Amino acid sequence: MVPIKSGPESELGVKTTSDYFGPVPADRLGVRDNVIFFAADGKFRSKIGISPKRSKAILAVTMRTTTVLHAG
Repeated sequence: MVPIKSGPESELGVKTTSDYFGPVPADRLGVRDNVIFFAADGKFRSKIGISPKRSKAILAVTMRTTTVLHAG
């Protein structure tokens, strides 16, 4: 989960770049107004990029097998 700054693309750029290795499937990437949900594991090669203008310099990671939320 990656919080991002809301605002127009004309000022802040796209919310995320996600086509480095081809498109990321919809079940692995969700883009909302102020947050990006990204599922990453060893089963699918992908990555996303966030513009410095949109970045809030924080993200959160959770594992589906636990109830622990890690923020960094």
